[in-house]
Amino acid sequence: MAYGKIYTISYKRTPPAGQPDNRLTTIDILQNGYAGAVTTLEPTDDPLSIAFAGDDSNIFAPSIGSGVTIKVNATPLSLIGLFTNDPQKFMVKIYNDDSTHTHTLVWQGFVNSETFSECYDNSLVIGQILPVEIQIQCNDGMQVLDNILYMPTATTYYTGIATIGTILTNILSTLGITFGYVYTSSDLSISSGVTNPFT
Repeated sequence: MAYGKIYTISYKRTPPAGQPDNRLTTIDILQNGYAGAVTTLEPTDDPLSIAFAGDDSNIFAPSIGSGVTIKVNATPLSLIGLFTNDPQKFMVKIYNDDSTHTHTLVWQGFVNSETFSECYDNSLVIGQILPVEIQIQCNDGMQVLDNILYMPTATTYYTGIATIGTILTNILSTLGITFGYVYTSSDLSISSGVTNPFT
């Protein structure tokens, strides 16, 4: 899958006490197969919220995944194209810049397919169409796995010995996004000389 940037949103974050107000958050929405111009969207006053299900600090608590809500002001129905039945058509990447403007990826995932929300109560005033708040719901890819055919054909099977690490890597690679770390836990016993039962 080759993704191209179709939308971008940038806003300044509230700086820590005594720090200059120059830290940016940038949200890029990429479309599979897109190679056109990039449209800049206007963020609302509260443009981004990230919700986690699980406990990142406890490796024994399973992670359900995370979700993001992006809020922008845009012309009514201008983003209706995000409403699709392809769960991997639109990828989302969120970056934070620090005081040295180093671009750091802090979240990645996909726009929730088949989900679109915007307000219609004030879109027309004296013949002029005004921007409305549009909410873009996103997920980190965990729920996308439910909609992906893992084995490309009915005759594709593992043969011989395949490690759990290999299988997990193959599963996550179907998402087309990168993972820095994958934490797992189990009650497998470790034989002499084996330090990692997953690999």
